[in-house]
Amino acid sequence: MIPTRVLVIDDEPSFTEALSLSLKREGFEVDTADDGVSALSAIARKLPDLILLDASRDVRRGCVSRNTKNVDSSNHYGYSSR
Repeated sequence: MIPTRVLVIDDEPSFTEALSLSLKREGFEVDTADDGVSALSAIARKLPDLILLDASRDVRRGCVSRNTKNVDSSNHYGYSSR
């Protein structure tokens, strides 16, 4: 079985680290990014199966969705606690 690759994007290092450790313990491969530029770089290296991001971020808002427009989004879901 090939592990599922997850990209976690958030500017709070403690949150990113905790979520990353939890996901790794469950068998996921995890990449992290703290802004839109590093997220795009991570996506260019290897397209993740799932992207978890802080939807309230202002920096380069939407850059991930704009630059991955050719990806099949039929199974993408969003969630915000706000």
